Amino acid sequence: MIISTMARDVSDQTISQIARSGTGAAARLDVAVVACVVIGLGIRLAAASGGPWLDEIWSWEIARSGDVLVAHDNNHLLNTLWLWLMRDITSTLAWRLPAAVCGAASVWVAAVILRRLGREHALVGALLVAVAHPLVVYQSEARGYSSMLLCLLIAIELQLRMLHATGSRRVLRMAMMLTATAGVLSHLSFSAVYVLIAMAAMLMHRFSRQAILDHAGGLVMTGIWWLSFGRRMSIGGGPELSVIDVLSHAAADVIGYGAAWGTAPIWIVAGAVAVSAVMLFQRNRALAILLIAIVIAYPLIVLLARDRLVYVRYFLPAIVCGLLLLSAAIGELISRRPTCLAGVVLLLVMAKCHAVRDIPLLAHGRDRHALAIAEIMRSSPERPTVGSDADFQLRTILDYYAHLNGSASVPKAAFVDDAPQWLVVMHHPSPQLLVSGGYAYELDTSYKAHALSGIPWQIYRRGLELGRKSDSAQTLAE
Repeated sequence: MIISTMARDVSDQTISQIARSGTGAAARLDVAVVACVVIGLGIRLAAASGGPWLDEIWSWEIARSGDVLVAHDNNHLLNTLWLWLMRDITSTLAWRLPAAVCGAASVWVAAVILRRLGREHALVGALLVAVAHPLVVYQSEARGYSSMLLCLLIAIELQLRMLHATGSRRVLRMAMMLTATAGVLSHLSFSAVYVLIAMAAMLMHRFSRQAILDHAGGLVMTGIWWLSFGRRMSIGGGPELSVIDVLSHAAADVIGYGAAWGTAPIWIVAGAVAVSAVMLFQRNRALAILLIAIVIAYPLIVLLARDRLVYVRYFLPAIVCGLLLLSAAIGELISRRPTCLAGVVLLLVMAKCHAVRDIPLLAHGRDRHALAIAEIMRSSPERPTVGSDADFQLRTILDYYAHLNGSASVPKAAFVDDAPQWLVVMHHPSPQLLVSGGYAYELDTSYKAHALSGIPWQIYRRGLELGRKSDSAQTLAE
């Protein structure tokens, strides 16, 4: 009897200790995840303090015009509505505040999604989403990408809850419909993402009545948006980039490495994602299927649907889901004693690669248009003329800074054929000497863009008039 009583007391004490230990570990996890959310918000607010780039200015001009329902790919509806409220405010931090907040919320939702795998997985996901360079860039600018990515993560979490719901699903279905509505109003790309999530869910449940009803509201809202807005959407211009180069950069952005090595990043990331998917499939089949569907199928949809333009930002849904897959794999390594050190090393390497790429963005912003314009004005005794190989972009940017500081603070826009005093080259290589309009133009200064959405400026000063083309010069058309 005494021995039985002692054993029971020891057992009760042990259970109590384990419970207290688990509670303490969960509390420490919550604190760590909150710290990652604060870090993510801080980085995004710092990145949001720089000057606007072309598409942000363009969106602001759409909002100021009041034509917030124009069917144009630069009109991200929820973002445009916010800019309409901010139409008399020129603070870019105010423009970008919703994006930064949605970015910080994405860190938390990523942790919630991965928490079902384990504490380590949640913390790894929160940290990588907080510092991931492509997410920091696009979640700190006045565009619809940040809210779209948040809706994507929320839709994944809602779908995972639906798969295991035993009672009424009314609240979950309503939440999914609202998420789908907010997602498609945030950005065009969410429509494809949501269809993939819905199809994956229906396939897992063999198109059961429950699975169809789970997404009926969301698919109806997506369809209404597409019929009334999406199918009429016009596409803006921009430089035509190599599809392989863009895919390579997008793959490199998943692991945080900025340079392209030909097609090497595609194969490296594809291998890492494949291994991560196998590891995740053993732990949570539903989550693995959802992430894999977006990582593989979504880029194919973009490539099939594209007009002639393709950029890294078009692949953001695949990038964030690829990050979740890698986070799940690294968390799994860390949670196992034999592979813990390898997992920690991988996490630190990826976090460092992303953080190092964030530093120039935080220090210099996306573009240095204001600095370039000020230098041109200082170098000319009178208000100079300036032309560009991207006339619309130049005029849009000059109009913004004229609105901000007055027309006398910016050069006068001119066409290239009118032989302006300065040339701004954005879409062509930058040789030392150019010929345009019968004049030689010498490279004066280059202003590098420090972010994925920036546009570099090469500034040329007009020199002597030429009777014929110099053998050492290149024409702008070339």
